Amino acid sequence: MKHVAAYMLSSMAGSPSEEKVRTILGAVDASIDTQVLTMVMEKLSGKDIEEAITAGHELLAKVGGSAPAAGPAVVVEDAVVEESEPEPESESEEEDFGFDLFG
Repeated sequence: MKHVAAYMLSSMAGSPSEEKVRTILGAVDASIDTQVLTMVMEKLSGKDIEEAITAGHELLAKVGGSAPAAGPAVVVEDAVVEESEPEPESESEEEDFGFDLFG
């Protein structure tokens, strides 16, 4: 995916090349998979990037690209919420236990 994104960035700056894609990926310290980069360059070479995006979008629409639906929600009926009074602070929390932060 990063190879395709770098290819798209380089196409925005003019004609994309493997060198430009490598420069873009190197600028963000991304690892470069030579096989993937070669495949991306071969598949997109000579194609208009806008047309490739449109064609890819149409293919995704055919197969669907959404995540699977979440499981059924659990409905809790008649939940009882008990209100409790806040507990008063005990004096033990205020004790320093023989520790002096500034001493």
